[in-house]
Amino acid sequence: MPLNPQHPTLPETGYLRLPQLIGQKEVTAQEASANKALAKEIAANHPASKPGATAQDKRDLAQRLARVGARTPQPAIRALFPISKSTLWKMVQESRFPKPVKLGPRITVWRAEDIRKHLASTEA
Repeated sequence: MPLNPQHPTLPETGYLRLPQLIGQKEVTAQEASANKALAKEIAANHPASKPGATAQDKRDLAQRLARVGARTPQPAIRALFPISKSTLWKMVQESRFPKPVKLGPRITVWRAEDIRKHLASTEA
């Protein structure tokens, strides 16, 4: 995989999150506001917002809201590896990309040292 020449240099140590590896598109304030309004509408009309909602209703609502998109403005991040999220995870599964580290239930990171080694091995 080629290194994106416009990406800032990797830190010597530390961790990288998924958007730092595969990039992230910019979310403007206008887009974030529209996403927030859509999320409110979905939540208001969903059975999970009604009395007597089941655990399944609540899980379904959480999944639908997760697909809405960012609700706060976010800057664009250039991709270090120009691949999709699913391709990256497939490569991890096939041991063609370093395994991540779980820092918490919703925090997955990669060691900068492991990414440097991977880049060096693919450039050779």
